[in-house]
Amino acid sequence: MTPHDGLRSCSSNFAHTDSEDTYLKNKKKYGPKWYYADKTLHYHFNYLGYRMNKELHEINYDSHIAFFGCSNTVGIGLELEETFSYRIANQLGIDYINGAIGGASPDFVFYNITHYLNNVETYPKFIVVNWPQTSRTLFWEHDQMHFFLPALESTARHWRESFKEYITENSNQLRKFSYYRDNVKLLCKLADIKLIEVTSWQDTDGFWERNPDLPILNLCNYGDKYDINIDKARDIQPGSEIAHPGIYHQQVIVDYVFSQIK
Repeated sequence: MTPHDGLRSCSSNFAHTDSEDTYLKNKKKYGPKWYYADKTLHYHFNYLGYRMNKELHEINYDSHIAFFGCSNTVGIGLELEETFSYRIANQLGIDYINGAIGGASPDFVFYNITHYLNNVETYPKFIVVNWPQTSRTLFWEHDQMHFFLPALESTARHWRESFKEYITENSNQLRKFSYYRDNVKLLCKLADIKLIEVTSWQDTDGFWERNPDLPILNLCNYGDKYDINIDKARDIQPGSEIAHPGIYHQQVIVDYVFSQIK
């Protein structure tokens, strides 16, 4: 898989948006009944910067599955054992590769799957793609990989404004997403690999009209089932209540994947 400039060969109790400062504020706000109030999380990133319980050379490639996506698939704000990738592989009793990184874009997913299939000795039993938001774009700078999120302050300030407007325009983003999605489906078809697609969230107007067959397994808002302890991960952002998907969301994806491989 493709190396990136994130956390590599390290272990930590906090990562990305799941910071210690955010945790302490949330602990004070939600009190001892909060699921994560006294729960320590452990993040381990391998030598390429991916959150996996094994290094790539330790994987049994004769019996494995693979996952690709962004931080929703990394499992930010969750213990490794709570993530859908771990749960699925554990229930099947086989190894897995998690080729997701925080902030990843659809073009990165396509790039990484292509690189992976060109180099893996034995294809996986199936691939799960949790597609990131179409509003994200991958670019390279000084041999480093970055992701441009238009809603945030970007390291791509040097780009011409006209080009920035072009790559972030809705119809262009949707065309690009269709290209990457169609090519991922074609790659898996040619390799005779079952592909299971989901998405946790999309924010581009017109996305669902062009992708009505893509299951959205949303972050939260499950009606009367809503519970902050199961619907949101630990990294609840102060003031916005935004967080990565919680335990309930992980189980929804697990259930959906197993429904597709029966």
